[in-house]
Amino acid sequence: MLEFIRRRVPTQEDAEDVLQDVFYELVNTYRLMKPVEQMASWLFTMARNKITDRYRKKKPDSLEEHFAIRAVMMETASTFLIFCLES
Repeated sequence: MLEFIRRRVPTQEDAEDVLQDVFYELVNTYRLMKPVEQMASWLFTMARNKITDRYRKKKPDSLEEHFAIRAVMMETASTFLIFCLES
């Protein structure tokens, strides 16, 4: 489950936060006596929804933060491209 989430979010910390949110929802669902028939399907759907929620909520606070995030993304992409070209 963590690897599924990790491939879809930028950092390990974000992935762990999403995983924690998913299991929190699972505990709440059982606490409220709501049956989950297809557990794996439910967990992956909940993870996907939590990732979507995180992207919707996570907006840069400032223009400077936006450009800092973009610079990190560009650096990562260029490093990956160099790696691919050298292989």
